[in-house]
Amino acid sequence: MYFLGVDNCIYSSSNVRLLCDVTDFEVTIDKRIYALTDINSPAGNDGIFIQEPTSSVIYTKYNIYKDLTLIKDEPIFID
Repeated sequence: MYFLGVDNCIYSSSNVRLLCDVTDFEVTIDKRIYALTDINSPAGNDGIFIQEPTSSVIYTKYNIYKDLTLIKDEPIFID
């Protein structure tokens, strides 16, 4: 289980900070994170996943959408 903290960081259920500068996110079955950031935060917007060098977190960030959901582990974006 993951949750978004008041500091705009994603945390694991054991309160380990995984990724910051996030406004919304979804996690796939294989624990890949699709994250949204605000318009001023850096984001690839290309769907290429990055692995954090200090952890096992695999993520991609977008700052061109307002909301997202997953259907069968595929992102559906709302702009």
